[in-house]
Amino acid sequence: GNALEFASERLQGDEEVVLTACRQAWESLEHASDSLKSSAETMRKAIRIDARSLKFASEALRDDAQFVEEAVKLDWRAFRFASSYLKSDREFLMRIVSLDPLVLNYASEDLRNDPELVMLSNTSSNNSDNSSGPTVANITSITNITSNSSDSISPFRPNFGGSSFGLQNFSNF
Repeated sequence: GNALEFASERLQGDEEVVLTACRQAWESLEHASDSLKSSAETMRKAIRIDARSLKFASEALRDDAQFVEEAVKLDWRAFRFASSYLKSDREFLMRIVSLDPLVLNYASEDLRNDPELVMLSNTSSNNSDNSSGPTVANITSITNITSNSSDSISPFRPNFGGSSFGLQNFSNF
């Protein structure tokens, strides 16, 4: 459950209580005090428990390139909760797409369509030892996509030999 929601303000501001709640349900961080959500030290601990904790970090932390990169190193899907600024920062994306090319899924629309980033993501996935799930190596080149066909392959949806499985399955992350 999410007992932190009903806890006193004092307990919502207690790092040990909040991190214990985070271990049980990462979403508990929503009810942590603003001071804890703004604390880089506390949020690093929470992100080590579950990288999705970035969702509840302060805007300043979600806008901090180094902080977000640390989270992405733990789980590429944490990039979903990065600030809009970082999702549109081409230089930042050029750096982190090498950590895990799937971060491109959460980049701004313009950057998801950037040929150089797409090519880099394909190169990165071919050199990656990451076996945590689907990789961009399974993605058909962006130049081969037919936009009007329902059978076309999205540049950000892995092609598993005709399987309907794709990144849309991560939408509830």
